[in-house]
Amino acid sequence: MPDSTIAEPLDRRLHAFRPDLADARLEGKVEAPKFVTGKPAQLNAPQAAVRKAADGDSEQEAELLYGDRVLVFEEKAGWAWIQGQRDGYVGYVESKLLSDRLWDPTHRVAALRTPLFAGPGLKTAIRAHLHMESAVRVEGQQDKYVETRDGWIYAPHLTAFDQTEPDYVATALKFLGAPYVWGGRSSLGLDCSGLVQIALQRAGLPCPRDSDMQTKSDLLGEQLVVTSAPERGDLIYWKGHVAIALNATEVVNATASGMAVIVEPLAAINARAVAESGQGIIAIRRPAVSARLSRAS
Repeated sequence: MPDSTIAEPLDRRLHAFRPDLADARLEGKVEAPKFVTGKPAQLNAPQAAVRKAADGDSEQEAELLYGDRVLVFEEKAGWAWIQGQRDGYVGYVESKLLSDRLWDPTHRVAALRTPLFAGPGLKTAIRAHLHMESAVRVEGQQDKYVETRDGWIYAPHLTAFDQTEPDYVATALKFLGAPYVWGGRSSLGLDCSGLVQIALQRAGLPCPRDSDMQTKSDLLGEQLVVTSAPERGDLIYWKGHVAIALNATEVVNATASGMAVIVEPLAAINARAVAESGQGIIAIRRPAVSARLSRAS
């Protein structure tokens, strides 16, 4: 009996393919007149929008942070078609923000954001600000400041590259008041799934970029019955939205409703979702560390 299984189409957000060009790793899986091997590069700017098209006015779908590595499949007219190596997201980034001179990070930014000083002191010029989870390479230290490739950083704002913060709920709460920005991943602006992603990454947990990807991903732990009473750390999903439970009745989330990261009643979000889409909660996931989090609260 012939196999009637129909393969699910590849997600363009996670696989680099277009009608004219595709990632060489996809040869035999997609049709394209040309396949290329991605060239490694690294973000050399505090942050960079990953856009849907090679246009500065195109929708921002994701965001890279300083030190993030990518594969570059094409560079044309000031834009690079890339795939981020941390979460696999595909899109367009300004070429000038990338460097092919790769370096290995030693530390990550643990503060919401930290100044990048011209010298080892708080009165020196600030060249830029780096954001939580940005990767840096420490090359020296003077008093409480460390020297990196592009400037000096207050040492307590960093942790070792492999050091994590398991309490991702506490991390998410640090973003309270940050503006809502579609596709964002920093305290200057982030969306609902970006908040979840950055908080889980800080805890050392891999996390897909978009909420629909997260809903389906076993990387985010056990999937609970949607009628379950949420516990601290549970990830609660609606159509197009995600929040992190603080307890059985409250959540923290980045919401377009308030255009900020806020704490609000679970019932309020559920009512909005039902009014907008006709659906309430569609999934609840419990990451592996959340059992410890509930006991720590």
